[in-house]
Amino acid sequence: MPRPRDPSDPGEDKLLADVNTYGWHMLTIPEDDEGPGFTYSIGLFQTYGHPELIVFGLPNIEMQRVIDTVAGLIKTGSAFRDEQESLDVLEGFGCVFRTVRREHYREHFGYAIWFYEGLHFPALQCVWPDNQHLYPWQPACQDAIRKLQPPLYETLAA
Repeated sequence: MPRPRDPSDPGEDKLLADVNTYGWHMLTIPEDDEGPGFTYSIGLFQTYGHPELIVFGLPNIEMQRVIDTVAGLIKTGSAFRDEQESLDVLEGFGCVFRTVRREHYREHFGYAIWFYEGLHFPALQCVWPDNQHLYPWQPACQDAIRKLQPPLYETLAA
């Protein structure tokens, strides 16, 4: 059950103000002993009817740039869907969007759950390739890249 809104919480105020002003907010969770860092969006579904976004395993500033780039594309009319590859997000590389399974929401989308007052919002994971342009579901992809991007989606066949 989501926690009640607390308008005196400055973090909540910032989130609500960003969604109101820009159409989305993003939150970065740094790498720790439990896993790689990640950044996710909050508000894209409410503002644009587009799934929220999550990206893992890049430097914090790069993950924020990815979310900001994709959100900017959404704001200008682009839409991304499951298994869609885009060459417009990462310089020199593609990325693929994958639908996040709801069983992963509680662990990775805390403030989005609070914002939407439940699990009733879609989300896409932005998955990036290794230096050989191979994605984590492809057998020859570097193991280090797989470890940086936990699959929150149904695994694809190679």
